[in-house]
Amino acid sequence: MLAVITPAVYSWLTGPMPSGPNGSGWGESETPSMEPKELGPALEAARRALRQLDNEHIPAGLRVIAARSGKLPSPLARRLLEALDESDWLRAEAVAAWPAIDVDSPDPRLRSSALFLLRPPGWDDARPNLEEKMDGDAVARKLSAELNKAKRRIRRLENELAKAGERAGAWEELLQSKLAHQAERLGKERKRRDLEIRQMELAMADLRARLDQTEQARTALTADLERLRKKQPRTLPPESRRRPVAWEPRAPLELARHLDDLAAAGTVPPRSASVEAPESLVVGVQLPTGLRPDRPEAIEWLLGQPQGIVVAIDGWNAAHLLASPPTVAERLRVVEAGRRLGTASRGRRRVMVVFDSQEGSEQISNPEVEIIYVSSADQEILEMAERATSPLVVISSDRRVREESEAAGAVGLWSEALIDWLRIGGRRTFGA
Repeated sequence: MLAVITPAVYSWLTGPMPSGPNGSGWGESETPSMEPKELGPALEAARRALRQLDNEHIPAGLRVIAARSGKLPSPLARRLLEALDESDWLRAEAVAAWPAIDVDSPDPRLRSSALFLLRPPGWDDARPNLEEKMDGDAVARKLSAELNKAKRRIRRLENELAKAGERAGAWEELLQSKLAHQAERLGKERKRRDLEIRQMELAMADLRARLDQTEQARTALTADLERLRKKQPRTLPPESRRRPVAWEPRAPLELARHLDDLAAAGTVPPRSASVEAPESLVVGVQLPTGLRPDRPEAIEWLLGQPQGIVVAIDGWNAAHLLASPPTVAERLRVVEAGRRLGTASRGRRRVMVVFDSQEGSEQISNPEVEIIYVSSADQEILEMAERATSPLVVISSDRRVREESEAAGAVGLWSEALIDWLRIGGRRTFGA
């Protein structure tokens, strides 16, 4: 393929060309040069011809070309092509070195190289067309090369874009994972805080309810205490104000009272008596309707009864309300509650506190309270109810003891009523 190159460019590439053996000039021609790639066979023939010459016969500008082996660099190839185009002598040497030269060769490069070297008649007329054709092919190849280069660059950019997309996808996936983890953690934290707030709200509501209940209970208790205070006699007989002690010969009133208690106690025969219990008990007292047997008001009611009454207290049952397991101190407090109950009563009271002997080895005593130790306090109290001929009040939290005693005609009160009275009413009555 032929390419048009200006004389100035070739003058810079090749420099002044010396005259050949035939005296023709090489460096001043304005004839357009041809493309070395299209005339490769002609260049190879010229190189063979130069290598066959002696060094002194080789033009000075071509000696470096003759000395080189392998592929010629582009500047040297253009210099050799320029020399061939300008020198008839060099073209003749190249034709001599190319025995198989053929202007009718089917190979375009061989045919173009043969025409370029032999230059048969009509060459001047055909050269512009050949150069134009070869120049168009060069442009097409150049465009094709640029297109291929652009395609390679596009493929490289596509690969880089794909890698960038993969990296972006990986970063996006990592970011999504971190965001999901963070959202999950924040969700759990929010649920935990919501649960804590809900629990605090429930606790506050419960405290408010308990506070309201406590306030209501305090109001009711204040009202009950005020009512009981109004019922309580304002003045007591002089002899009732005196703290009772064991009777002695110098206290005739106390001696009389003690004798009355002994007479009342005689109405309940001892366990060892052989007298059969009556079939039915004539009940002299009855708990008023609406008065709860587990409230201290029931003890206040018992204190206000004028007739003589026998009171049987389940000792261990009441002591367990003070401490569990109860000690000697709790049992002494139960006995003291019985003593205060007998002392503060309007009528005569025979108070008995029954303990299970197997529950404790320390036996206690009180001159104003009958303390009984038996193998089964429940059974003893039930037998008392069966044998009783005087009004009997049983104080126990044992449901069976109360119900069976009530079936026998006794009045059943809860131990809670006695302990609450001891804590509230008993302290008010005795100042302790």
